[in-house]
Amino acid sequence: MKYLRIGLFFLCLLTACAGGVQEERSPLLERADSLLSVCPDSAWRLLRQVPSDSLRGEAWQARYALLRTEAALRYGQSLADDSLILSAVEYYDRAGDAGMQAQAHYWAGNAYRSLKDEEKALRQYWLAEEQAREAEDRRLLGAIYNNWAYLYGLQGLYERSDSLYQLAGRIGELLPDSVLWAETLCRRASIYMEQDRNRYGEAEKLLMQAHAIGVGARNKQLQRLTLNLLTALYGRMDCKERALETAKQYYVLQEDTSRAYAACRMLGFAYYWNRQYDSASCYLKRALPVKSHKVKIGIYQCLADMARQEGKDRLAQRMEAKASSYKDSLIVDKSPLSLVETEKEVALSHSEQRQTSRMIEYGVGGLLFGSLILGVIIFIFYQRRRKWRQEKVYWGREKAESIQRQYRMQEQLKGVQELLHQSQTHLKEKEVQMADLQQKLGRQEEKENRKYAALQQEEQECQPVYLKMKKIMEEYAQHEKSDEGMTEEDWLQWEEVANRRWNQICLKLRGYELSNVEIRLCSLLLTNVPVVRIGCLFGRQRNFCYTTQKRIWDKRLKSDFETCANLKEVLEYLVNTP
Repeated sequence: MKYLRIGLFFLCLLTACAGGVQEERSPLLERADSLLSVCPDSAWRLLRQVPSDSLRGEAWQARYALLRTEAALRYGQSLADDSLILSAVEYYDRAGDAGMQAQAHYWAGNAYRSLKDEEKALRQYWLAEEQAREAEDRRLLGAIYNNWAYLYGLQGLYERSDSLYQLAGRIGELLPDSVLWAETLCRRASIYMEQDRNRYGEAEKLLMQAHAIGVGARNKQLQRLTLNLLTALYGRMDCKERALETAKQYYVLQEDTSRAYAACRMLGFAYYWNRQYDSASCYLKRALPVKSHKVKIGIYQCLADMARQEGKDRLAQRMEAKASSYKDSLIVDKSPLSLVETEKEVALSHSEQRQTSRMIEYGVGGLLFGSLILGVIIFIFYQRRRKWRQEKVYWGREKAESIQRQYRMQEQLKGVQELLHQSQTHLKEKEVQMADLQQKLGRQEEKENRKYAALQQEEQECQPVYLKMKKIMEEYAQHEKSDEGMTEEDWLQWEEVANRRWNQICLKLRGYELSNVEIRLCSLLLTNVPVVRIGCLFGRQRNFCYTTQKRIWDKRLKSDFETCANLKEVLEYLVNTP
């Protein structure tokens, strides 16, 4: 036994040394792994610089293959084949690490999805889902359901797709993962838009919820996605003005408007729906460099329709000819894969494999279990016999020691009682000191709160939009008119100022079906501006504020806030509520 322990010690030491040598060769992989979710392009370029001779171990080769595939898919690079990711899948399946197995199968599914092989992608997602459950990786599980649902959506299996999106959304909400949650809401809204016109209302509600999440998280990518879908939805609902408004917001959020082809396309369509053909033509032409032939067909058809309505028949014919040329280049798959049959086949095959492995495990395990039980019975018999012989001596000695312990415990109890009395006296003194300290801290906190409120008020008054509002009100007070007025951009800037100043008050009010004018009026009521002056900011009469306040309180908020006496108390409640 002694030599066996020495041998195991040296074996562990050699394994640790070997792992240290491999760890010295992995800084590039570790760096690339840390950049994947933030800068996939940098991770992709970094992985291409990894020398092939530095990955001598099979574990590092598998990790490199997994990271290289993930970086390529995140960066939008096309994959030539599945050989790289399959090498990682084979290694992690042999290693038996459930977490890494789930990662490998998940990215293998994404790779097959990019290669347009939905059947193999479904098989990989099935395996990844089982391993992710075993590893209890809920974040990965949500991503698997999200991509799995996308496959069903491509096949038109909307009910299955919606159920998986709901499951992924609940996971994103519980983690919390705002990106996953909002993305699933957008996907579900897209499904409702494709299914039935009667579900447009549900789609709008989901998109508004996703947009609120994106605004709250300050995630411009999510805001762009939701505004893009809202523009398309309002176009289908024939809400032309709302479509144009959301399209403009979508365009404003673009970081590089020279290449914002999707934003130009949606803004062009919105102008087209509102019959503003000059603006529509300008933005639609800016969106033509997009690679998708399907998108180009829609743009050319829209340009042809505008040209025909303006009496430019030749131009309309050229646009229709270009649209027809792109239609001919589209490849339509007339025999799509049946994912339902593939899912049944995968489930049956997986069940048979598990049953076979269990039978083998039970056969070997039964023999080992029987031998173990026999050994345990023999061991227990000899141990009980030995223990019975020792108990006679033990209990005689224990009785004498028990009497001595009782005497020592009594002495210790007296000392503990004296210490307890001293501790109680000291605790009372500390309680008095703590009470004094809490009073001092309360006064200090109240003082700091007043300073903070003064700083917030000063910051608000320094904002350009507030200065403009103040100037307009002063001019109205002196001359009953003003050369300037509040634009939509000024109101959006004021909403940002109000959200920072009063705990996202504008976003909270949107949940109570208030219009933009009503929300902005409520935010102005929280300022020190006299109520009689607020109407001039909206270009209305002085009694506009009073009548609007009464309408908001009586028809919108009174039933939801029965404990509040008026609109002012409701606004203060919302400001102080997290």
